[in-house]
Amino acid sequence: MLDARRLRAGLAFSFHHENGDTLPAAVSVRTNEHERLTLHRVADGWTAERVTIPWTATTLGLSARIDRTLYDAVESALPPGALPDEERNRVAWGIADVFAWQVDFSRDIQRGDAVRVLLEREVSDEDDVRFGRVLAAEVTLSGTRLTAIRYTDATGRTDYYDAEGRGLQRAFLLAPVEFRRVSSGYNRARRHPILGIVRRHEGVDFAAAPGTPVMASGDGIVVRAGWGGGYGNLVEVRHRGGVTTRYAHLRAIAKGLHAGSRVTQSQVIGYVGSTGLSSGPHLHYEFRVNGVSRDPRKVNPEAGRTLTGAELEAFRAERDRLLAQLPAPAPLPGTRLD
Repeated sequence: MLDARRLRAGLAFSFHHENGDTLPAAVSVRTNEHERLTLHRVADGWTAERVTIPWTATTLGLSARIDRTLYDAVESALPPGALPDEERNRVAWGIADVFAWQVDFSRDIQRGDAVRVLLEREVSDEDDVRFGRVLAAEVTLSGTRLTAIRYTDATGRTDYYDAEGRGLQRAFLLAPVEFRRVSSGYNRARRHPILGIVRRHEGVDFAAAPGTPVMASGDGIVVRAGWGGGYGNLVEVRHRGGVTTRYAHLRAIAKGLHAGSRVTQSQVIGYVGSTGLSSGPHLHYEFRVNGVSRDPRKVNPEAGRTLTGAELEAFRAERDRLLAQLPAPAPLPGTRLD
């Protein structure tokens, strides 16, 4: 029914009384965004009724030019009141997740780049509003257009594909952390901020707020999870094809993670920190092939699934339907609209 020992702060209870009775005839509480629990008083105690809260999806389009960040562009393009503040934040991350294998939104974007998105806006029977999912998106970076279409095939599998029906998912994410900026790129030699000497830097540093979740960049098996000397708290994962990835300076390692654990792409494996030889909160990420460090941005990614035959024809119809609903491209900064 409802374990009183596990009640969390913020739950709102409603009490229904009948005929002036001091004892409630019913007690109702929304246990999560999908369900409401109602307790009805009967002669010999209480009965429980669980009711699923329905959500209705509508589409919402936005189009923006990027001036500073993807987040700022999305925020400026969303109509006032279209989504609650906390849900508005999720839209930019949703777009970044769709293109997580193609675009590093901290470094790849420039002023004047563009984004167009068709997304779901969901409203519950209790008038709550939330961001659903990205249905279609188009990002133009330095004149290069990237397209993402959400498509469910005949078997019920849902993925994102480019305009030609090629799956966007790759074996590895470009960036394994929800980051604010890249503080130090892959460099053969740099002055170490702690040691003060020039030495090879075999990875990419992502500066982010302490506690920001760190994700496994690909499926694999943990080979090390613990203290790593100058690396601080370190997780190392072995992947197919002789690839290993390292995640260093973590504040903490995800609970239950240990050598031998299997992890999947985007699974949280730790949290950004500043342990070991570190000058501030960041993730140090290394990508190694047969023991040799490589720039993760320059490794040829494994191609995603490609649709063919009747499945491709069905995809094309869905692609055309969704792209037709994208709003017109936003004008360039300084363009006069007569």
